[in-house]
Amino acid sequence: MKTLKPIFIVTLLCLLSFGNIFYTKNIYAQTLPGSIVSSKWLSQNKKNVVILDVRRIKEEPPKTKKSFIPGAILVDFAKATKTINIEGKQLKSMALDKKSFAKLMSQSGVTNSDNVVITSPGKHLLELTYVTRLYWSFKYFGHKSVAILNGGNALWHSEKRPLQNPESTIKTTTYHINNINNNILADIKNVTTAQKQNQQILDVRGLEYYEGIKVNKAFVAAKYKGHIAGALNLPIQSLSKQKQSAIWFQHLDEIVEMADMMDIDLNSPTVLYCDSGNYASLEWFIIYELLGNKKAKLFDGSMHQWSIFNKPVKQGEEP
Repeated sequence: MKTLKPIFIVTLLCLLSFGNIFYTKNIYAQTLPGSIVSSKWLSQNKKNVVILDVRRIKEEPPKTKKSFIPGAILVDFAKATKTINIEGKQLKSMALDKKSFAKLMSQSGVTNSDNVVITSPGKHLLELTYVTRLYWSFKYFGHKSVAILNGGNALWHSEKRPLQNPESTIKTTTYHINNINNNILADIKNVTTAQKQNQQILDVRGLEYYEGIKVNKAFVAAKYKGHIAGALNLPIQSLSKQKQSAIWFQHLDEIVEMADMMDIDLNSPTVLYCDSGNYASLEWFIIYELLGNKKAKLFDGSMHQWSIFNKPVKQGEEP
């Protein structure tokens, strides 16, 4: 038997080492237990994930206090959506394009093979919608391994787990987008088609906005008070709960029971909207991910785009 030459042995060891790294990375890509993870799970698996903490920097400057999970990377929600022009009309808070999302992820140190866990301060419903909106973007741009931390940083802190300031230095990456999942996005044409075909449309805003008693003037002109004709109302306020100073997702059995009482079919093709698309992303997440309805779509432009394009609305409690 011939003796292996040293250079061959070194080469073989390098290949085995590289193969082990590649194999490990692929294992990590499968380690998320689901679309929601617990604080206990995250504390045990922090080394295998990238933690993104999404919040509006203007609302809560990051260095005023230690409020981040160790190792978390700050993502300014102001950069998670953008203003665009469609047919000469300016629309706010719309989904990012491929180039913008890839840039945001590269600047956040995310690679395509990373397990990503998204969190936020976790004290208010609005903060939870920041998380689900970013989650929807990941899914839209084809990132498979992503989850949400249930209870956010508030629950993490209530369990006496450590907090610190966010990472001051981030190693940038090169993030690529190869596929876009248009099956989870709805536009005005999809909404009008849903109306004509009598498909389910869900307005996730509070009843006072649905009926037209109030209007969110930041996104909708006063003359467009009300809802899209044919839409049913399932307010997101009823789909979450406050526990230990943290905002949680409501139990699924309670959501299903409530929807049944309101004659809402959580399994049928559904278009979801609010004023800007952010609140609707939370209800989309629950219906699409937690309840498994893969025919649920987010109307990105929501009432903002609907009103700017002068589409008709209806007042009152009837669809």
